Amino acid sequence: MKNLVLVVLCAQLFACATGGGSAFYWGNYSSTLYKLKTSPSEETTLGHIEELEEIVTKSAEKQQAVPPGVHAELGYMYADVEQNDKAIEHYNAETEAYPEAGYFVQKLKELMGNSK
Repeated sequence: MKNLVLVVLCAQLFACATGGGSAFYWGNYSSTLYKLKTSPSEETTLGHIEELEEIVTKSAEKQQAVPPGVHAELGYMYADVEQNDKAIEHYNAETEAYPEAGYFVQKLKELMGNSK
């Protein structure tokens, strides 16, 4: 499961690094992810979840697409804290916004024990 998360994170970091400006709103994603990886705790986990939710909200307010992988990562984070309904909601949002993520998201759902 951790390998799948690394793939998502690499894809997001690549998306951040390409091009001069970003067509997506990333907020403080890098900062909260760094805190989560360097000092894993319930507090940093919840902080990163809050930031991912903020990215989704701000993207909608700015009438921009949510960056690729954000819903999938948020789904993974919710699955990790056993909030499976929210996880499924975000997995489905990822495949709705990015149909090419369907196979990857299906595997995440299977690992969670829910292939719907």
